Amino acid sequence: MAGETSRKRTVIASIVCYVLYVICLLMQRTLVADIISPLCCFFSMLTIGSVAMHAKNHRNVVYAYTIGVGFWILGDITYILNWYVPTYFGTVGEFANLLYRFTSYAYLIGMVLFIASDYYSRDLLRFLANAALFSIAIHILIRAWFEFGTGIRLDFRQVPILNIFYIFVSFFIVLLTLISLVNRGAQQTSAFGVFLFFSFLIYGVSDTRYEYMHAAGLDPESDFFNAVFLLSIVLLGLAFSKVSVSKFMQPSAEKFQVKREDSIGLTFTVIGLVFSVLMYAFGLLQESDLAILLVAGLAYFLISKTMLANELNKQLIARQEEEKEQLQEQVSFQQQELTSANEQLEQATYLDGLTGLHNRAYWDIYQNDVLLAAPDIHFVLFAVDINYFKLLNDTYGHAGADRILSEYGKRLASIENDYIQAFRIGGDQFMISCVDLDGVFDKERFVQKLQDLLDRPFELDDKMVQLTSCVGGAVYPDDTDDMEKLLLYADYAKDSVKHTSNLTTCAFYRDNLLPIMQRKLLLEKKLQDVDYDRDFAMLFQPEVEAKTGRLLGMEALVRWHDEELGEVLPEEFVPVAEEMGIMSHMGEWIMAESLHQISEWNHKYEKNLVMGINISPLQLREDTFTEDFFNMLEATENQAEWVDLEVTEGVALSGARKIRENIDKLREGHISVSVDDFGTGYGTFLNMLHFEFDRIKIAEQLIEHVEDSEAARVMVAVIVGMARGLNLVTIAEGVETEEALDIVSDLGCDQIQGFYSGEPLSAQDFEQRWF
Repeated sequence: MAGETSRKRTVIASIVCYVLYVICLLMQRTLVADIISPLCCFFSMLTIGSVAMHAKNHRNVVYAYTIGVGFWILGDITYILNWYVPTYFGTVGEFANLLYRFTSYAYLIGMVLFIASDYYSRDLLRFLANAALFSIAIHILIRAWFEFGTGIRLDFRQVPILNIFYIFVSFFIVLLTLISLVNRGAQQTSAFGVFLFFSFLIYGVSDTRYEYMHAAGLDPESDFFNAVFLLSIVLLGLAFSKVSVSKFMQPSAEKFQVKREDSIGLTFTVIGLVFSVLMYAFGLLQESDLAILLVAGLAYFLISKTMLANELNKQLIARQEEEKEQLQEQVSFQQQELTSANEQLEQATYLDGLTGLHNRAYWDIYQNDVLLAAPDIHFVLFAVDINYFKLLNDTYGHAGADRILSEYGKRLASIENDYIQAFRIGGDQFMISCVDLDGVFDKERFVQKLQDLLDRPFELDDKMVQLTSCVGGAVYPDDTDDMEKLLLYADYAKDSVKHTSNLTTCAFYRDNLLPIMQRKLLLEKKLQDVDYDRDFAMLFQPEVEAKTGRLLGMEALVRWHDEELGEVLPEEFVPVAEEMGIMSHMGEWIMAESLHQISEWNHKYEKNLVMGINISPLQLREDTFTEDFFNMLEATENQAEWVDLEVTEGVALSGARKIRENIDKLREGHISVSVDDFGTGYGTFLNMLHFEFDRIKIAEQLIEHVEDSEAARVMVAVIVGMARGLNLVTIAEGVETEEALDIVSDLGCDQIQGFYSGEPLSAQDFEQRWF
């Protein structure tokens, strides 16, 4: 758009300059007119040059026209110096004429390049030869007309050969332009072609007139024809201002064949010869000229027929070769189609369409191939899935989840080689087989590399989504030589990780995993029929000020005792409840019990203690969570500052829009929100970028090492420093000794929680101990 605007400005400037040039000539201000002339040409050159800079086709053609106008500008400048400063430049007049002629040569080169796109190379030479013969004929006819009209006989034997050639070039340019535009037709010609043709027509006629008068010994200089020369250049610039750069002079969809030009050329030849004979009969043409015309016509006829015969012979041979190649191509194409169909069938059967990885069906073939190739082989089978994938699916929809799975598959494919093969089993479940030929495969190192790869943030709709992966492994044949059991054992190992506090670890199958998985199945069965009021119990662990030991609040902890299962901790049954989809109901019961208890204590003892309540990320994704929570808060006669909701690092699925919205609504309602177990998971600090919290509970896994690990103390100090910078309260979890208390207190922790300050107690025991 900017280029088109620039061309409009420059062409308007050239038109304005031309009008001023004509006015100056009429007012006989010759010097001013001579100065305006190169300026006018300069604006036209800018217009043409702008097209050359942006054109996709025929850029060399436009460059040739631009250079031609440039030569004219140099000729004008040289002419001014020769005429008005003769003392210093009185010998450059002939040089100016030479520069003017270079304009014609540049136009000719541009037109030949343009014509070349419309013809095959074999037809182009024939066309140019015939066009040259036509130009010679037209030159003779026009000369005869000139001699008849002026009464002056021209003797071209006294004219330098270069001048004669120059006259021929002028005819040639006009003829090429006309034929090219006729070939392309009116639809492709439009305003551009009209202006281009009239520009070259005016230029060619004026140039021919100039050379004829010069050859006749007459003064060719004329203000009128000087204005006509300049008009041709203005029209050339105007032509290029009308062309679309993106479609500029696109090559014809179909190249012109010899037959079309042959029929047109022969018709014009016959008409021209008849016209020449008539002119000779009326004394308008000399015998020598008629002889030249007859020879030119005969040469045209012989060249046309000879080249046409050769062409038809070539076409016949080419057609035979083409038919042979087409037959070969058909056979080859059918073979390729058959091969492609077989490949597509194999891909549809053994490749996962979303990730490009091999699927479960290919695993059966792969394991047999591996065992047949090396019966004594050892390999490790890893089962992998994405933590909180259901949350991801609910948050971003199936399309967003599919994009994540596709990228996940690409990352797994990046580690494949001759010994490592990845599979997608279904959903977010993947499998990796690692062949250990030499018995030197480092399982732990591979798992670390794998988790570093998979735990990198994913980009989704300009957001960074942080995921973690759960990995379990089993070894063939150490754990089992049954492939189905091997896959089951890898799944057992993976599921065992889900029941730990750190979902980013990897577990390998152990003999005791089988009873653990049997216990999980029993746990699922029990949870379906659990009665929360009868089977669940609430315990409360104090949170005290680190410096003084003053009670500031407590954390609500749920316990489940079953006659068959025994004591079941939240670390065991909460992940199962989340998998079963019953976490919302369980969390609602826990929240109601906790709110009722803190309301009772604060009203009874006139306290402002804070009750910490653990909330699952699955609860936070619910649309009605905040509304239900505030209704429950009001029903239990609680104040907002009496409650602190603790979220786990599952919230590290940052970018989860609904979780972010619910946390923002809670904080707008003056509800404190804490991040629990801070410092254990990948991307904990990233949470600070995506969510606003009020408190940080430093993970027990860090606090338990502060007495004997300088690294642990440094990490705690970093977390405390960050919290202070963000104006957050810090709580050290798992403080069990006085020494640990002193250390975390010195490091700046605001509160502590752990067995040193008090173990979890029932509501009755807690009340007796602390009130």
